[in-house]
Amino acid sequence: AMTAERNWTYTLNSAQDRLAAGQTLTERFTIFTHEHPWGMPQAREVTVTIVGTNDPAVITGDTHGRIVESDVAQSVGGKLSATDVDWGGKKPPRPEATFREAEIMKDKPIKDGPFGLNTPFIPGEQAGRYGNLVIAEDGAWRYVMDGPHNEFKADRGYLDSFVVRTADGTPKVITVILVGTNDAAVITGDTGGRIVESDVAQSVGGKLSATDVDWGGQTPPRPEAT
Repeated sequence: AMTAERNWTYTLNSAQDRLAAGQTLTERFTIFTHEHPWGMPQAREVTVTIVGTNDPAVITGDTHGRIVESDVAQSVGGKLSATDVDWGGKKPPRPEATFREAEIMKDKPIKDGPFGLNTPFIPGEQAGRYGNLVIAEDGAWRYVMDGPHNEFKADRGYLDSFVVRTADGTPKVITVILVGTNDAAVITGDTGGRIVESDVAQSVGGKLSATDVDWGGQTPPRPEAT
């Protein structure tokens, strides 16, 4: 729109979120002005360039896992899906930016896999406190314990959290909770006694010791349950 004073205003007819980061859209308009009342109209071209920005992807799916501790290392998995308004509400057809390892994960390094032509997620592996998480390009992830962790206390929860990212860098947290179980104590010592009968009441005694893997292989400092 242009006023008689030759001031013009351009207004988008929608948010144009479909534009990817750095993608441009150009519109051109020809405006006719009269320099003098008796002169011919003069044509002027007005050019407007719309530059796209990165809109965060929308991530849905399995973001939590649960493992109950046993005598073996276990695993749990899930699947994430991502859509991006920059790509018409569909999976992004390519990474919108290349991220260095330090930019992807500052506190837990990630080993980047190759980007594909249809890569909604950055693939790779992360090391956690009690195991490792691997995520594929299609959002399928699996967490594998790095050992049985028999030292976990009964009914106590232990958390491992990881940040995964879509191709455009949108983050999502995956949390795995590991629940400890009661491991039987190891009892050693004197488990038998012997008395030879005589004319008086006699006694016999001994000593037992207990260690518990739930307490690091040491004598438990207190009962785990009443």
